Amino acid sequence: MKFKLTTLLSLCITACAAPNFDMSKLDYGPEPLNYKEIIMEQSKLFVNDPESIQVKWGNFPLRKHFIYNRWTGERESHGWMVCYSVNGKNAYGGYDGFSPRMTLIREGKAVYTEYDARAVKSCTQS
Repeated sequence: MKFKLTTLLSLCITACAAPNFDMSKLDYGPEPLNYKEIIMEQSKLFVNDPESIQVKWGNFPLRKHFIYNRWTGERESHGWMVCYSVNGKNAYGGYDGFSPRMTLIREGKAVYTEYDARAVKSCTQS
């Protein structure tokens, strides 16, 4: 019985541990020099009037590694992070106000975007 309990406990501890890998070996790909175009194309998919988009750029692309769900290790990714704010027209034709965003770019494509409070948290922790 003691052996089973010890084995079960060690399996639980091993399963809950963070993934062990060398982050220095991650391939972030080339720095996206066209990051503004990539983000503008993606942003146009989610607004009522794509031509009315206003953007305030926050930073140049920075290398970033993410684990989206720390409990399961699910959706682990890495790439070039860009922080910015977007303003677009609502259904009534008025602007809603700037909303913070963070987009992760890898190999010339937007692979993940965070909105509002999550974007602010990601951008301030970089």
